Amino acid sequence: MRRRASLVLLALAVFFAALSPLVRWYAFPRLAKIPPSQYQDMVLEAKNATLLDYTTMKSKKVPEVSIVQTLKGNVAAAEKVRERTGRDVVVWDTLSYVADDKGRMVSRIPERYVFDAHSQEPVHAGGEHVDGDPVRRRGIEYKWPFGTEKRDYEYFDFQTRTSAPIHYKGTRTVHGLETYYFEQTIPWTKVKVPKKLPLGATPETVEQLGLERWYTTKRMFWVEPVTGAPVDGQEIHEEEMRWTDKPGRKPLTAFAGHVRMRPDYQEATVDLVSSQRRLVLTLTTYLPWGFLALGGLLLVGSLTLEARTRTPGRPAGAGGPPAPGGPARARRPSPASRGSGGAAPRAAGALTGGLLKRPPGRRPPD
Repeated sequence: MRRRASLVLLALAVFFAALSPLVRWYAFPRLAKIPPSQYQDMVLEAKNATLLDYTTMKSKKVPEVSIVQTLKGNVAAAEKVRERTGRDVVVWDTLSYVADDKGRMVSRIPERYVFDAHSQEPVHAGGEHVDGDPVRRRGIEYKWPFGTEKRDYEYFDFQTRTSAPIHYKGTRTVHGLETYYFEQTIPWTKVKVPKKLPLGATPETVEQLGLERWYTTKRMFWVEPVTGAPVDGQEIHEEEMRWTDKPGRKPLTAFAGHVRMRPDYQEATVDLVSSQRRLVLTLTTYLPWGFLALGGLLLVGSLTLEARTRTPGRPAGAGGPPAPGGPARARRPSPASRGSGGAAPRAAGALTGGLLKRPPGRRPPD
């Protein structure tokens, strides 16, 4: 019975030891992915910012500018891309809506972002755009990969429609979470005018006024490395309308401010990322190491039962049942041993227990 239990424990030990790397290196890369139907919104704000008043074409200070970013997974579009490419993809339709302190629109820029659900790498299957202009992304946008590394990444800037390195700058703690801090600086670059502007203005209207739009920003992200999700984001953002026919004329500040996540949205993001972090750690750490430890304990139990099933060997001369055929007889010593007078006769006498005695009345020969 013990032998059978030992074999069962050994089989279970092998099973859990083999399951440990399978969960980490086979199951996790397939199970960890962005859901295609994800919906998320985020509100950022810039206090005491500068905005261009399109009624007077003068820059002015305003108490607050709000940037509302919405992100919606397009399941139908993702399914079409999957049918064409055979890849598990996510299609995000996003919108960046900027409003002044009175809630009036400043700009409105839609995007479509197509990427691999597991690695977050861009998938070029058509339909990618920024404000209706086709683009071909390189690198990441909005989210880092699962298991973010301490290194630089390529990050897509939707204003310039180009990718540039975003640099790893070390670790920081945000609301108790350890994060990786990344920073990207975009130098002054001529960019396209948004197609939706206040008072019905269009890019053509701006061009007719002899103006063109320039932009620079310092972009900062605090990324939780297990999930690859940013828990905080900020930008020191500047935009100018520069005169095309009068280079020496002072440009108009279209927007200038330090953009930050609104505190309530940041707290909600930290809570969401913390719960997702536990799920990812379950597949990458808790289950693999737990299965490995369980396999080790089962192996120890199997070896212990196996050792108990084995009977230790009997020592020489130990008592036991007599051999078949009656009581054991003492072996007659050989002629060599009778005359040797050494250790062999003494040992033989000790083993027989003194049973070999002289017949009475006879004396040993001289």
